[in-house]
Amino acid sequence: MSPLFTAAIFGLLAAFLAVIVEIVTSISPLALQLDSAKYIGLSSQYWLTWKGLLPLILLASIEESVRFVFLRQFILHYRVSDEPFSLKEKILLGLAFGVGFSSLEAFLILNGGDWRLVGRELSGIIMLHTAMSLIFSFLLLRHPTSKHFVTLLVLGLAIVLHTLYNLGILLYS
Repeated sequence: MSPLFTAAIFGLLAAFLAVIVEIVTSISPLALQLDSAKYIGLSSQYWLTWKGLLPLILLASIEESVRFVFLRQFILHYRVSDEPFSLKEKILLGLAFGVGFSSLEAFLILNGGDWRLVGRELSGIIMLHTAMSLIFSFLLLRHPTSKHFVTLLVLGLAIVLHTLYNLGILLYS
């Protein structure tokens, strides 16, 4: 099996686990119905309070943490040699994993029938998940796990960017 196909499958499995954890903790977009008119129409005053912002932070934390762990496991277990990956290999690995991860969310949006989210938001979701996977890919292939501070910093940045993206969808859709 191709390493890129395997990376995409790992990304898809990571997305499934993230959704399961979100549902179990009752903060998933499905449980909160964040994409429904009830929530999209709320004013920015709601989303800029802890009551509105905390679920978005938790959602982003779950998704980014699961993405990081699955990508790390993929790299640790499927790396064929000790030779460093080329820039092209790093980019392709991150892209494949990101597309796999975003495919579940894209499927759920398209299957949910909320066509307001199909244009800009759907392409944004795919770009966000792919970009975060690329960033994690570069981090993990450069410093597999030896640089804990760098890892936590990048993971924290990913959570902040993901939260801001989700907040932007809610405020401007």
